[in-house]
Amino acid sequence: MPLDLHVNLVNFLIVMAVELGIGLLSGLIRKVLAKQQAHHHPECYQVVQCNDYKSVGYGIQTPDNSFNAFGMDYSFVIVEFKEREVIRERFFTSLGDSIKVEYIDGRLTARTSFLSAPIYTVTVVVPIVIGIVAVLGIAELGDDSSDNA
Repeated sequence: MPLDLHVNLVNFLIVMAVELGIGLLSGLIRKVLAKQQAHHHPECYQVVQCNDYKSVGYGIQTPDNSFNAFGMDYSFVIVEFKEREVIRERFFTSLGDSIKVEYIDGRLTARTSFLSAPIYTVTVVVPIVIGIVAVLGIAELGDDSSDNA
């Protein structure tokens, strides 16, 4: 029984589009929740547009944006204070990707993770894994059909 490549490709593209939609939605939800938390605790957090903010560690520059969604610029930053001293800055893109910059013992530490970059994860990492699984599955089906012939 031959595989219908066109139908499989269309289904694969639909799955990837759904994954992108889920990534966008989760990124936007994370961004809204982070802003809500900051607005509910003004004694500890401040939300500032990146254009109006001078970072403690980066000055007027922002952290490297090569890991976030499509290399987008950061749109706003949530600054966390402790005893009037900046201890953490979290830069967000318009799609919800973020990078966290911490100041521990006067040292600058910038870090990101797959959880802070849902768009990257959903558009790059997950499709690669699904693609590998799909190729292995198709190869296995091909082997089974040739054995039955």
